[in-house]
Amino acid sequence: MNINLLSRQEIDPEKWEQYISGCYNAVIYAASWYLDLVCPRWAAFVWEESGKYQAVMPVPLQRKFGVWVVQQPFYCQYLGVFSEQPLNDKILQVFVNRLCSTFRYISTYSFCPENGSTFGQKFRTIDQVKPDFSVSHTHWLIRPDNIEDIFKTYSSERRRDFRRAKAFTWDLEMSSDPQSIIDLFRRHHEGKMKGEINGKAYALLESIVASAALKNSLWLGYARKCDMTHAGALILMQYGRAIYLFNASDVHGRKGHARTWLLTHYLTAMAAGSIFDFESPDIKTISKFYRGFGAKPMPFVSIQQNRLYFPFNVLQAWRKWFLIKFQVRLKALKILNIHF
Repeated sequence: MNINLLSRQEIDPEKWEQYISGCYNAVIYAASWYLDLVCPRWAAFVWEESGKYQAVMPVPLQRKFGVWVVQQPFYCQYLGVFSEQPLNDKILQVFVNRLCSTFRYISTYSFCPENGSTFGQKFRTIDQVKPDFSVSHTHWLIRPDNIEDIFKTYSSERRRDFRRAKAFTWDLEMSSDPQSIIDLFRRHHEGKMKGEINGKAYALLESIVASAALKNSLWLGYARKCDMTHAGALILMQYGRAIYLFNASDVHGRKGHARTWLLTHYLTAMAAGSIFDFESPDIKTISKFYRGFGAKPMPFVSIQQNRLYFPFNVLQAWRKWFLIKFQVRLKALKILNIHF
């Protein structure tokens, strides 16, 4: 089994795209154009036989203090190993082994749900150093064949919210301009994020929207009333899968359950059998909200590793500890109204 690390310059985008589009676990995060936006310095471990890809693993990289760092990009929930057929844990461990032995510092790298949540349990790197594995959850909804069946999967609370939303008589405006949803987020959500979102993140979102629109991979809907925009939902679509990437709402939109109305509008229009990924954080109240649409929790593995040389390993461990403490405080704030 020959796995090579290829730089971005060594990867043929056309060949990459042709392969990813045929993978059973294809997702927009792994598209070359998307990776070029969220992490221009990405590379990939490639298993190739007789000139044909057998499996690929995109690796997002950043250069910090002269060291290559693996770091999950913004607007990219997970990556992992992509293949035309499911791989067994043994092959997955070979890829993880190459990742851990090649890069000393892995801030975070997340594997797609199809890669499973068990392959890390007995894993050891070749030098007997075990990285840190953790399991998170997103939520998936598989679109039923009949529209009527969509509402059957809704909880009583979500059906009630949708009835209330219809009573508000929202107007739907489709757009390719993210400025309104960004403005809504800045005014009604950014203050609760305490520095997690900055100007670079908004600029990146604008670039993603522009590129996705050109590739017919964008659904950006606004809920409007009396010529005012009160909520927005930004969804990316490719390879038969939709990602709920970004959303925002003002007080009037929350009162009128505008985002429930927007999501229902999209879910009823999407193709039967398609996967809708709510891209949800591991927060109990938000998970409950998305389960109300009939979504099921999907576990996925994340890996971290710090094998930097002294004193960088100690300094980075301290920095990680402070970040964790900071994120714990943010968690309570996020619960309030970021997703509802």
